[in-house]
Amino acid sequence: MTLNDALPSFTLAERQAAIAASEDPVVRRAARELDSKVGDAGIDADAAVDAHQQLTAAVADALAVLAPDAAEKVSDFAMQAALFAVGAPFFIAAPNTDMAAWIASMPDEALEGLRNSMVETARAMGRHEDAARIANEPKEALASILAESAPEAASGVITDLDAVVAIVEESEPLDPLGEATRVLSADATGAEVCNIRGMAARRARLVRGLGKYSFPAVAALLSGLLTRPENHTATARIEALLHLTALACRGRKKASLQQLREWLNEIDEDAIAKLEIPVEDVFVSNVEASFGNARLFQGRWENNAEYVQACTETLLRIGEERPWAQEALGPIMALLRVSEALAERAGAERYTRTESTPGEQIVLRNSAVKESGRHVVFSDEDLAAIGVGPGALYPFFFQNEHARSLAGQTMGHSELERRPLVRLKGCTTVALPTAIGAAVRRFAIEQAAAEGDLRLFQSTLHLAQFSEVFLLGRPGWGVGYIEMPEPDPDDGMREFIGTFDEGGYFHLVFVPDDFDAVAETGLAEVRQIEEPVRRRVRERAAVLAARQDYRRGLTVLVHGGIGRRFSSALEDLPDFPLAWHRPCVSAPDFMLLGNMPDFTALRAWKLLHQVDELKARGIVFSNLRGFPNLIAFAYAVGFELAPEDMSVGTVYL
Repeated sequence: MTLNDALPSFTLAERQAAIAASEDPVVRRAARELDSKVGDAGIDADAAVDAHQQLTAAVADALAVLAPDAAEKVSDFAMQAALFAVGAPFFIAAPNTDMAAWIASMPDEALEGLRNSMVETARAMGRHEDAARIANEPKEALASILAESAPEAASGVITDLDAVVAIVEESEPLDPLGEATRVLSADATGAEVCNIRGMAARRARLVRGLGKYSFPAVAALLSGLLTRPENHTATARIEALLHLTALACRGRKKASLQQLREWLNEIDEDAIAKLEIPVEDVFVSNVEASFGNARLFQGRWENNAEYVQACTETLLRIGEERPWAQEALGPIMALLRVSEALAERAGAERYTRTESTPGEQIVLRNSAVKESGRHVVFSDEDLAAIGVGPGALYPFFFQNEHARSLAGQTMGHSELERRPLVRLKGCTTVALPTAIGAAVRRFAIEQAAAEGDLRLFQSTLHLAQFSEVFLLGRPGWGVGYIEMPEPDPDDGMREFIGTFDEGGYFHLVFVPDDFDAVAETGLAEVRQIEEPVRRRVRERAAVLAARQDYRRGLTVLVHGGIGRRFSSALEDLPDFPLAWHRPCVSAPDFMLLGNMPDFTALRAWKLLHQVDELKARGIVFSNLRGFPNLIAFAYAVGFELAPEDMSVGTVYL
């Protein structure tokens, strides 16, 4: 690549004049001002446009002295060099010019300024390997990478560091078998597949093309799809695209229906689509709020409303002694009012169930997309009508500094899920309606931690959950009460012992969650069952099984908290008494099962005993979604778990 290839009409004198203009203090100051505004372009581009005009004027003034008759390309070169020199990732592409050659033709000082800025950004994010990779790229190789990561428009911004890193990595050979293995070996939450950096790398071409679009405008159209019941199963795909647009969109352009279709088609090809499963929960749930009922879009969150309810009730309980808890309820109730108003607009009835097939194509009808897109946008007048001021929603506004953190996060614990609203020019857009419940829970945890009361919040919530399980859930399971051992203050576990049927002993172990870990790693993290829990279960079962009237036993491990997943690997514990089964459920699921018709502890024991008998015959049940999933399957097949003529094989639930 030579300079003449890049700039065939550019003389040496013009180049020197352009470099001199780029070094002018007034030009550099204007370049820094534009750089400070570029980050805000996705929210309000007017300031960035004004700053661009000021830079253009400053360059024109400098060139009026240095090269009065200079061509427009000289002015473009001066602006580009000045921007790169101050570390601004902003491209000003001259017409009919190869972008890579154009970037490589910049003065060394200018290109190194941009390189250093990118390296500092990567280091600040803790991505030291990426920083080293960018720092060591030869000049022309870096120019080629930057050119490929630049938006297609005449000018634009490098939208994300991952777009650059992804392009560097694209030159490395792909291993299709290895990729398939990684997808198949991901845990049940799909954590690796849901990593936003990984998604951006897999869909690098898509990410590069998003830079020219406005995130609030795109978010309205996409989030509206999440309020339509026919898209319930496709939630993961739509949420994935929303995360990528939040990461990359920094422009002003609105997306067309055709553009949305193309983007969704790309997501259809991504590994995220493999995580879709048949819908197990309702489309819209309900929370009892201070103002009445509030509907919540469930999305992919299990027991969403129950955990939100637990958080709000806990804040109310401790609010008399902790003023911060009462204050935290203000933004939470404001967000729940918005959620209720959105459900009302969308005509989404509470406890609605949906039917759709995993992997099914998302249907985009122009009228439906526009209508749903309008539903998620609230003017200040709209908010006032439901008793909400924009200021009350501030803790849930997604802003540019949050977008810069997305690359290092995972769906299930992202800034967009923590802040599912976007604010633009007097309007509030619900950018991720399915994350409102998660946002409430995380906000409550954050406020408790900030006030030094996380342990109080945790213990108060868990005590209420255990009390509900014992007083209301236990009778539903048909369990008679024997005793409640004193809780261990060191581990917070609570338990009670009861009976079911003749000679049947019931042992419930309530395991509280660690809210410090939830605050750090999020709701999607999978908690493993610790050895003290396993030991308690084994020891108690051994004591009860030694009683003379013992015939069968059932330990139910109930996981407390606000929705973090947990490992249910108790059935494989060794050295257990004969005829003793050990299912694991969350606190809301324990209550739900207790309310099911004809369900009792005895029925649970018989079901698990039947599974063991079939296993002894060579019929294995593959169930990655827990005990409630087995119960649902059993009810669906009338408790005939396997066909009569089945001899050996695997039943996938």
